[in-house]
Amino acid sequence: MMNRKLQRVILSVVIGLAIPCSLGAEEAAPPSVAPGSTATEAGSEAKQDNATYTRALADGEHTLTLTTKPGQEEHLLAKDQAGKVLFDGPVSTEDQLAKVPAEIAPKLQQLQQKLTVAEAAEPEVAPKATLHVGDPAPALAVSKWIQGQAVEKFEPGKIYIVEFWATWCGPCAEAIPHLNELQKKNPEVTIIGMNCMEQDASGVPAFVKKMGDKMQYRVAMDDANGMMTKAWLTAAAQGGIPCTFVVGKDSKIAWIGHPMKLDVVLKEVVAGTFDAQKFAAAEQAETAEAEDIQAQLAELVSSSNLAAIDKLIQDHPKMAELKQAKFMVLLQKKQYPEAIALAEELYASQKDNADLLYHMALELATPEARSAKGCLDLALKAALRANEITGPNPAVLSTLARVHSLRGDLDKAIEFQTKAVETEDADNENKKALAEYRAQKGVAKDPAPPAAASPAKPAPQDAPKTAANTSAAYRQLLEKKEYKDNPNILNLIAWAMVDPELPFENPDLDVALTAALRANEIAKGNRSDILDTLARVYFTRGDVAKAIEFQTLAVEKASEPEKANANKTLAQYQAKQPEKKSTP
Repeated sequence: MMNRKLQRVILSVVIGLAIPCSLGAEEAAPPSVAPGSTATEAGSEAKQDNATYTRALADGEHTLTLTTKPGQEEHLLAKDQAGKVLFDGPVSTEDQLAKVPAEIAPKLQQLQQKLTVAEAAEPEVAPKATLHVGDPAPALAVSKWIQGQAVEKFEPGKIYIVEFWATWCGPCAEAIPHLNELQKKNPEVTIIGMNCMEQDASGVPAFVKKMGDKMQYRVAMDDANGMMTKAWLTAAAQGGIPCTFVVGKDSKIAWIGHPMKLDVVLKEVVAGTFDAQKFAAAEQAETAEAEDIQAQLAELVSSSNLAAIDKLIQDHPKMAELKQAKFMVLLQKKQYPEAIALAEELYASQKDNADLLYHMALELATPEARSAKGCLDLALKAALRANEITGPNPAVLSTLARVHSLRGDLDKAIEFQTKAVETEDADNENKKALAEYRAQKGVAKDPAPPAAASPAKPAPQDAPKTAANTSAAYRQLLEKKEYKDNPNILNLIAWAMVDPELPFENPDLDVALTAALRANEIAKGNRSDILDTLARVYFTRGDVAKAIEFQTLAVEKASEPEKANANKTLAQYQAKQPEKKSTP
């Protein structure tokens, strides 16, 4: 069974890093077509009705209707040509399937496969863009200029960058220092940080002020009606932030994309050599290749296939997530000297990647790894740098406190854990950790009451669990071809929402159950780790009986080293089983 911490990080690598902060419901792109929403063969159909998927097959001899609801068993209604009911019942288990009449069993199997066929054939419905590269840049609609001289309009002969961001968006916060450096290197370019989609805009000025010399370019706020968001992001069919628009010397849109990809684009735009079509084609090819690699990565990590990961690194040396995955596998194998050497290399090349540095510190700061030479020194260096980039962030501060604790510096541990508790996003785990450090130190008093509410902060970068849009984002991911048939990714998505060690804020348990059931279906019920996840999902949903059922299967399928943990979890579920009242 793969290490659960490793699963969370790989989920971040494979999925989390690829998810931008989504737009609000009003501006968001329409969801992808539901799986099976269009049939691919004559005489069959598949439609969505309140998340119910119905597939039908009529071949002149029989009529079969198969209905599926998330979290429920598949139900088959089969009739003959005269309308006589041949079967009406669930068909999700082997025992249930055994009751299906032999004459219709092959057709049921054909019908069960039809959903996957329809999914593979169905193109995703993308929002229709009305603003494209080469179009005149829309007018600026600003409610307030927070910093820098106001820009009334785009002047011919000048280059502008309009970058949409929000204080709660982790990737946006990570991009700010990068944009700041670009502004320093290109003073002739006007960079405008366009704040948008804030739940509480009153905290924006304080956020900008706190960033200080890390954010020295112009900052403006979208107007009260979100006109900039609508005229730029929505019109360009951009589903999330950060998102950057480059306006060329002709006052037309030269490029649209992620701010971390600006370097090459801006250099060529300034030089007058930028070819938008050529760049777009190259970017599309690069994206397709990256998606293909990411689809392989979870499988390679799950199987601890270092040789295959090394081959990917050799072929794609610039993809830091590949080396991060190798680092995690080396830790899992307890090859600490190799892991630390690779982590030093990652630190040197990824000093501005707060997410990577945070995860590096988190995984090095363990009782098992700390005895390795240089482990805690590197963990401290990575955690300090991540904290420098993100500012007050409970996850990063808590990790920094943990590092200090393992180094034997309880005063520093208490100092940083107190800061973690005082942040707006702190949870009970942060408070519990502080109490533990205080107990170790012999400090009996409770932590000081939290300070007055501070301005809005970026979402913790380690944490799909704290992003309000994550459940919706995961639901969309379940419909993507590269994820929906990958049991490893589905298992990671489900576990991320029910992990007891890293509680997910407002998890969508229907999404978790859908992912876990699909993963188990693909694995044919033979993988202990997936069965363990499915059991945990049912337990979190309050269905203890189902949790015990699937955890029992997980124990049966577990390897000898895994059985102890699997049995321990089973015992926890059994302890929660309601007692049966005896009959007098």
